[in-house]
Amino acid sequence: MTTSPRNIGAIVGGQGFVDVGIGSDTIVYDPPLREIRVGTAPGNVTVVYPDDSSGTIKNMAVGEVRVGFFVQVMATGTSATGIEGTI
Repeated sequence: MTTSPRNIGAIVGGQGFVDVGIGSDTIVYDPPLREIRVGTAPGNVTVVYPDDSSGTIKNMAVGEVRVGFFVQVMATGTSATGIEGTI
């Protein structure tokens, strides 16, 4: 990956949900997000895992939470909005 890391631990004091919005093809979360939640509109969420593999979580509902390790939430391929993540 040739993107800039974003230390979200410094942003939120190492706890709670942070606003991911609709994702970004350039932001890398360091430390990785431990879960993601859809907050505004349902849809697909494309993520990148710590091993650089990626996948699309299809049809996430508003309020749905997925647990894992996510270093990116991509804008490309993501149709859900209001995405939040925890560290």
